[in-house]
Amino acid sequence: MVFGWDINDELYDRPGFTGADSGYPDLLARVDLDTLRFIPWEPGAALFVIDFHQVDGQPLPVGPRQVLRRVLERARAMGFTVRASVEYEYFIFDETPQTLRAKGFRGLTPLTPGMFGYSVLRASSQAELVHAIFDGMAAYGVPLEGLHTETGPGVYETAIKHDEALAAADKAALFKTGVKEIAARRGKTATFMAKWNPALPGCSGHLHLSLWDEGGANAFYAAGEPDAASRTARQFIAGQVALMPDLCVLVCPTINSYKRLVPGAWAPTTASWGVENRTAAVRWIPGSVKSSRVEYRLAPADANPYLALAAALASGLWGIERGLEPDEPYPGNVYNAPPGRFAPLPVSLEEATARMLESAPARELLGEAFAVPLLFPHLDPLRRRRAGRASGRVGARGLPPAARRRRRGAPGGRAARSRDWHAGRGGRSAARLRGRRAKPGDSERGGRRRRLPRRGLRRRGRRGRWESAGRGQGGPAARDPLRAARPVR
Repeated sequence: MVFGWDINDELYDRPGFTGADSGYPDLLARVDLDTLRFIPWEPGAALFVIDFHQVDGQPLPVGPRQVLRRVLERARAMGFTVRASVEYEYFIFDETPQTLRAKGFRGLTPLTPGMFGYSVLRASSQAELVHAIFDGMAAYGVPLEGLHTETGPGVYETAIKHDEALAAADKAALFKTGVKEIAARRGKTATFMAKWNPALPGCSGHLHLSLWDEGGANAFYAAGEPDAASRTARQFIAGQVALMPDLCVLVCPTINSYKRLVPGAWAPTTASWGVENRTAAVRWIPGSVKSSRVEYRLAPADANPYLALAAALASGLWGIERGLEPDEPYPGNVYNAPPGRFAPLPVSLEEATARMLESAPARELLGEAFAVPLLFPHLDPLRRRRAGRASGRVGARGLPPAARRRRRGAPGGRAARSRDWHAGRGGRSAARLRGRRAKPGDSERGGRRRRLPRRGLRRRGRRGRWESAGRGQGGPAARDPLRAARPVR
């Protein structure tokens, strides 16, 4: 079932994999005994991480943990072990699931008000919760390197201690659920949404990566080279930058992920890199022989850590295999870079999925069984439409041209409703705008109906889309960031 529904538990069919045609069958789950840990806030309870397998015992190709395992095997074949860490930003609210719904997810009360990044006072005022997270995670087998407030009301940033890449991904997944459990037991709610409020910075899930050779040395560090970056490190960065648009959907998996990727919000908008440059998508961090590493800043907090690490690592290995060399690191504000200097990143989930469908490197690195859209249900319709347009059998909206012509002229179709409206018969369109269901005979009723404003929304232009009043200047959320629009997944 877990591969047959979305984040809202809405079912969808995956013909040949899972769905109504196959009865949503079970999968084989094997416990990874090395992941045993006891849950500190649930005395006597233990937890294991599992791997999914097919009924014949073979690893499940679309299992996120299996995807990362395959990429790590590729790294081992090249003579590398991989160390990784994830750092998360997340908002904590003084709300419960009941109060969130009672408020309609608006006017939420943050744990602390105001914009106080790196505040000793704010963290101290919530010392009980902060220590519960820090100490609880240590006892949970997820040690943290640091925890502090970030820019925004009630927002914290936490760096998880680095580990071997698969263990690091396990710890990242357990950290997110653990923080939510600890907060919930204290009447609080933590969210890892990439962008819960358009007036505030988003939440990142930055990935830190380094490769270590068979002799146990950091393959990214080279004393005497510019910025202490070895040839391997430069090739790794070149691969990440080159494939970032193609693999973006693995790193940014939700509609909400792309609301974070806006200029000036500490999130990248282009496939770029720089040395200690936080406006770039890839940040090279020159340090000692132990600490020199790459930071992959595209990842949001709502990313699946297994798939995000797989994409960041696979693209870097791809660059090493091909001996790629990156452009010179950008020294300034990447948001102000000349047009065309860097490849733009996808701006929506639909665009990102289409890019992955067309990507030969994605299929090569992740496997045909994964790249063929099993894990992402919205890919199949995109593939069919694109294939149909190429053959001339399908129009731009996924219907054969003849069917589209019939649809335009059909009663109740878009063009027919438009004619009804301009003829003075508001019909079903007017009924929708009034916020009620259409009734039999609505299309026959005369009289033009006034378009009623929608509560908390405004329209951009005469024929523009309805949107949150806080997205532009002067809206309530623009005046008060805590009056957030309804969160979008």
